[in-house]
Amino acid sequence: MSGSGPTKKEFPTIFITVGTTKFEQLIETIDTDAFFHTLIFLKCSRLIIQKGNSEYQPTHLLARRSPGFSVEVYQFKSSLLEDIQSSDLVISHSGAGTIIEVLGFHKPLVVVINETLLHNHQSELATALKKDGHLISATCSSLIDELRLLPSTTFHELPPSNPHAFEKYLDQIIGD
Repeated sequence: MSGSGPTKKEFPTIFITVGTTKFEQLIETIDTDAFFHTLIFLKCSRLIIQKGNSEYQPTHLLARRSPGFSVEVYQFKSSLLEDIQSSDLVISHSGAGTIIEVLGFHKPLVVVINETLLHNHQSELATALKKDGHLISATCSSLIDELRLLPSTTFHELPPSNPHAFEKYLDQIIGD
C-alpha cells in the first residue's frame, strides 16, 4: 500500500482475523461459494484464518484446498505479527488494536463490523478511518461487494505517529 496510489490488483495471501472475539457470522460468511469465487477474483492462492473463539469450522473452504489454493485455520497464536506481515490483504474484525497494527504495516485492510455488538464504538472507528481513505469497512452482508471493489481502491497511509504529542498536550493542560 503506497501513500495514495491504487492498491494492488492481486492478493495472493489473504489473512482473516477476528482477534480474541467470537465472530461466528464472519466465519460463516467466508465459508461460502460466493466468498471462494471472490478469492479467485482477487487471485488469492493462500488463505489464513484466525477464528478466535468462533465455534464454526470453515469446512467448505477447507474442502477447496488444492495445490493452487491453501487454507490454514487456527484459533489463537501468541502473535499475529507474522501473518499480518506476510499477507497482501487483511480482513479483520473492527478491534482498534488490530486496525492500528495492520495499518502500521501499510497493509490494505477491510474491517468487518460486528453488527450484533451493542454500543459498537468499533464501528465509529472503522467509519472514521474509511472516510479518510485508510481502510474499507463492511458488514458481513456487504463484504463480498466491498472485496470486489478492491482492485480499483485507493488507500491512504496513516500519518506517522508523534511520540511527543501526548507530552505537549499535558504541558498545555497542566503548564510548566
